[in-house]
Amino acid sequence: MKRWKLVFFSTCALAVVTSSAKSQDYPNRTIQIVVGTPAGGVSDLTARVLAEEMRQKFNQTVIVENRVGASGKIGAAHVARSAPDGYTLLFANPSTFSLPILTDKSPLYDPVKGFTPLGYVGISAYTLVVPASSPYKTLNELLSSDAAKKGNLKFGNASTASASHFAAEMLALETKTSVTHIPYRGEAPMITDLISGQIDVAFATGARPYIDAGQIRALAISSRERFTPMPDVPLILEQGLPQFSFLGWLGLLGPAGIPDNVVSELNNVVRTAATSDRVRKLMLDNGIAPASPASPSQHADLISEDITKLRQFIDSGRIKVELR
Repeated sequence: MKRWKLVFFSTCALAVVTSSAKSQDYPNRTIQIVVGTPAGGVSDLTARVLAEEMRQKFNQTVIVENRVGASGKIGAAHVARSAPDGYTLLFANPSTFSLPILTDKSPLYDPVKGFTPLGYVGISAYTLVVPASSPYKTLNELLSSDAAKKGNLKFGNASTASASHFAAEMLALETKTSVTHIPYRGEAPMITDLISGQIDVAFATGARPYIDAGQIRALAISSRERFTPMPDVPLILEQGLPQFSFLGWLGLLGPAGIPDNVVSELNNVVRTAATSDRVRKLMLDNGIAPASPASPSQHADLISEDITKLRQFIDSGRIKVELR
């Protein structure tokens, strides 16, 4: 029995040492970045630029995989179940990571305890946009329209329980407006239908290229102050709703329990990417504010603040999100 114990504990010790040694030479094989949205959206494009930054820094293959479904929860759950070694990561935003979980009775993962935040590269506001052919030129015109009064306003959202969905519910609640929600599988297909007039209005984060191209029109934005990428777009809170603001982020996460040295390596590359000309241009071109370099703890705080605020909003009974 004693000999068995000695062999057992020796084996455990060897496993710990081996695991530590492997984390010390990170990375030594292919890294996978999972994105929960279709190819072509802002999250996907940013993840691919970040992947290139990681390839250059680590001299390793970095692949981006789009795992679409359940408002981003399919991809996030896959990463949460992965080994905490830094080789399977998630590039996400609140719409595809934390917000959809808030309405689940049996969540697939815990957005706080199940992940290691690694830093973010952009801060997003939600722009209220309509087709270029829309008769509405201002937020007040939209909200006072017959369609809004009768509940026939077709309000697109990037996915059920996404940030754009929450923002739309909050706006409808604050203005006592009834809307018809049209959920999509990502922002890119939503904007395609908005341009063609299949839907009347939507909140979007990557709207700037379509605004600049004259395909859609911005009525208002959800930031607390004039937003750097689109300073001419009026704030919602400037238009009779002084308490309305809603922001998001784009960042990298991994499963809970990633070794500290690996967290440091990944945070360093995220911080470098956040200040690179290429990432900053991508952010600004898509209407997202480049973020100042952030630590993992700052990223964790941002996630917790988002979840706390919206859980209180849901629990208070002020908003009800019906899952589809």
